[in-house]
Amino acid sequence: MVEGKIVEKGEGFIKMDFKGVELTYWEDEIDRVEEDGESQYNVSAPSISPAMTADIDETRKYFAAGNYSAAIPYLNNILKSNPESVVAYLSLAICYYNMQEYQQALNQLRESSRINPGNYPSLIYYWLVYDKLGQKGKAQEALSESIKALKKTSPTKDNLLLLQVLEKIAE
Repeated sequence: MVEGKIVEKGEGFIKMDFKGVELTYWEDEIDRVEEDGESQYNVSAPSISPAMTADIDETRKYFAAGNYSAAIPYLNNILKSNPESVVAYLSLAICYYNMQEYQQALNQLRESSRINPGNYPSLIYYWLVYDKLGQKGKAQEALSESIKALKKTSPTKDNLLLLQVLEKIAE
């Protein structure tokens, strides 16, 4: 049994957020889905291995400490188990961005966007990376795309505040 928030239901699959990592389960892997509270779900499916849980915990610990280079091996381990994790690719991009390895950050953002093209956090990081690289045209385009993507999300308080900030920057 895996517990987490369902972030996407698609044709024959379900994506869940487990401790900040997006996991994809296919229809033939899922026995049942039970609602447990407002947005928590229990999915009867193959469990997340203790090793992957440990990798997630270590990644979070290193992120909190700002030790991005130490988080990279754990994120790579997560991707070995779940190669379609948008969150893991985005997290790698954030690591490389903070280490000022902008080309590596772009490589990870491309993978994140390949899996989920409309992911606004990835688009925001495209904007930041292109800006650091001095590619102002691409940075502006990424900022516009992130605003468009954010407008398509749930109008939560945080999303609306972020949208206001991005629109102000884009002026």
